[in-house]
Amino acid sequence: MPLDFHQGIYCLEVGVVMILVLASIGLRPKE
Repeated sequence: MPLDFHQGIYCLEVGVVMILVLASIGLRPKE
């Protein structure tokens, strides 16, 4: 497969992980 395809999937996965991390941090009660 083309290298661009793998780079696109990698960037997509990293973006999803970052969103999940930021969401989990945002949902945590701040003390």
